[in-house]
Amino acid sequence: SEFDPLAVFLVFESTTSGFAKVCEAHQVDCSALAQIDDIDQWRNLVLSEIVESKLGEACPEIVYDWPASQSALAVTRPESPPVAERFELYVRGVELANGYHELVDAHELAVRNQIANQQRLNDGNCHLPAESQLLNAMQHGLPKCAGVALGIDRLVMLATNCKSISEVIAFDIDRA
Repeated sequence: SEFDPLAVFLVFESTTSGFAKVCEAHQVDCSALAQIDDIDQWRNLVLSEIVESKLGEACPEIVYDWPASQSALAVTRPESPPVAERFELYVRGVELANGYHELVDAHELAVRNQIANQQRLNDGNCHLPAESQLLNAMQHGLPKCAGVALGIDRLVMLATNCKSISEVIAFDIDRA
């Protein structure tokens, strides 16, 4: 049967074997993740290699209500499983904007940071500082807020029908 990759990405109960089936059906090499049980790495693979290029083909599309694990600084609704109040706007396969309802609960951020740091250590990465300006702002009463980041470089890329962002920025990563 045919798999809808976006549906699998957004299904919170998806399993690594479900993601592997989607990759196989779309001829995406997932061998690097074969022994990895981190569902978010699988989600990222399916999103980047299969889903994104198809989003917003005919008209702009918004993907919203992300898995909480995919939205470190977004407010989550206490559903089962929790849903992050986050969205991304896609036009012709390009993520043009990313927005979310900002987390302002200092305790929740500290807990999320601890979990993220444990995952970083498990993955062999360095530990990030527990204290930050953001955490400090939350502890002092950061008001409820939301924001959207619009990629001007991506907007120019779409407006000029360029195929790569390196065509519209002064210094791409290879020349930085």
